[in-house]
Amino acid sequence: MAVDRFNSPETVITELPDKQSDSTALGATIQRINGALECGGKQPDEVQARIGYYTDYCNNQNISPKMALLNVFLGLFLLALTNIPGNVVCQNSVTDLVTPEFFDGIKNQAPATCEGKGFYTRDAFITALNSYPEFGRTDTKREVAAFFAHVTHETTGQFSFSLSFDSWYLSIISSDFCYIEEKNKADPHCTSPQYPCANGKFYYGRGPIQLTGNGNYIEAGRAIGFDGLNSPETVARDRVISFKTALWFWMTYVHSVLNQGFGETIRKINGPAECGGRNRDQVLDRVRRYTDYCKRFGVDPGPRLEC
Repeated sequence: MAVDRFNSPETVITELPDKQSDSTALGATIQRINGALECGGKQPDEVQARIGYYTDYCNNQNISPKMALLNVFLGLFLLALTNIPGNVVCQNSVTDLVTPEFFDGIKNQAPATCEGKGFYTRDAFITALNSYPEFGRTDTKREVAAFFAHVTHETTGQFSFSLSFDSWYLSIISSDFCYIEEKNKADPHCTSPQYPCANGKFYYGRGPIQLTGNGNYIEAGRAIGFDGLNSPETVARDRVISFKTALWFWMTYVHSVLNQGFGETIRKINGPAECGGRNRDQVLDRVRRYTDYCKRFGVDPGPRLEC
């Protein structure tokens, strides 16, 4: 954060004595820009970062220190950019990746018979995203790719096949964002004894990540602001809350393991049913989706893709 001053770059330079040493000249610019917070040993790391930018410009551009002072302001500007709140930058990055074309391209593959085709919308996702500014803050492309790999896997419907005899290929098109609720509605999923269950209420999978279990519904409801105990069906009726439950689950249980590889995100979402060789076809489908999205975003998927 810069001190509240109204000094232009020209003012800072022209007020420097002509015969100062290079380090003194740079130090004077730091003093004028943010001296109250950094100089006198208050924030040596920030000072060293500014010096690093300055010396890099001198060495890489093969220019005199006097000319480097003109360029140092670019370095100071870049340093200032690193102090912009992460959610401001990364929210824009997420929305740049999840464009209308990207989102609609997924759901438009589903036939009209898919209930989710008219339920899941990009606007609902973006609105829900505003409540989770940490999503996509650091490894944006991989996190978006991983999130959409899982939610498309969880909501996929039937598959369609396209066969071309001219070019000899078979393409498989999945109907993603097809389901809002789990197909098997017989199990109430009252699975967490430390949480209550309401009479006649079922806590089966709903929403983009198929939130499941009375405990998850109650905790998600508390965090988001709906009655997960008595009205779990809200997740299948309110599209913004539906996406919020997916992002809540993701940020609560999955986000922290992203740096351990995509396989760990599978373990967090459905590990007991899929990991350790129990249901490898499901694992491979998630991995296929993830690597496809990574390729689309131009990012390496990283190591440890399976669990």
